[in-house]
Amino acid sequence: MALTVASRPSAPGAAKTRANRTSLDKAIDILNAFDGPGVSRSLTQIVEATGLPKATAHRLLATLVTRSLVARRDGRYVLGTRMFTLGNQVPFCRPRQLRETAKPILHAVHTNVRQCLHLAILEDDQVLFVEKLALPKQSLPTAIGAKLPAHQTALGKALLAYSGSVAVENYLSRRLAAATSCTVTDPDRMWRELVDARAHGFATERNESMIGLSCVAAPIFGPGTQHPIAAVSVSILGGQMSPLDYVTTAQSTARSISSALRSAVRSGHLTRPGLPMARADADSGLQELDAP
Repeated sequence: MALTVASRPSAPGAAKTRANRTSLDKAIDILNAFDGPGVSRSLTQIVEATGLPKATAHRLLATLVTRSLVARRDGRYVLGTRMFTLGNQVPFCRPRQLRETAKPILHAVHTNVRQCLHLAILEDDQVLFVEKLALPKQSLPTAIGAKLPAHQTALGKALLAYSGSVAVENYLSRRLAAATSCTVTDPDRMWRELVDARAHGFATERNESMIGLSCVAAPIFGPGTQHPIAAVSVSILGGQMSPLDYVTTAQSTARSISSALRSAVRSGHLTRPGLPMARADADSGLQELDAP
């Protein structure tokens, strides 16, 4: 289905209710409770985040501690060393994968523009930051491994714009949470922004994830596909310049990373399983978001 301003389909039905959790589900929910600001959690915070009975949470935490997935620190819980080891085995974090392939290019660009650069992928409808370069004075509340709702960021818009129409509509059917008074929360307006982003090859945000922050982002295409596997952004603080001043920088950086990934695959230094998957519609395969 071609996706245009006039072709936005009706929202699908409500998502299925989650089934009763198994013990494994509960343990994973405990680990997910560490996602967000701060590195430590109290037992009470974990109970509130997971909805588990206190005794159940305490029992599962004890098991996670023995397996080094969680650790105790001053009466609170933190992620354990085993999580660090496993996290660094994620394919795009390993040498010669997405992050390592992009880093030299990002460093060169950062030296020239001296603005904050982000590299991110789309995971579960959120932007996952996999690399960040910033000057000490550029105090942005982003961090490698952090996530933000896709619609609040230029990075997310650049990636959603190339998702299939079903994936986009599923995203827009949910409430679009506001981070600031400038966040786009109207589904029809967001639909139009995504059409524009696809037509022009870049997306922008102004004060939508944080007041005083503007960004421009461009998609990074994987080897052998016309669908993005990641995106790169240039972020500007203080409103002294427009993100449109950095469109060329964002697009040329994205193209350079895409080219480097293709070269790495051809030379055998990079395997496709080491890259994030391009976004696909579950029911109809990869579809394009076409501008009118």
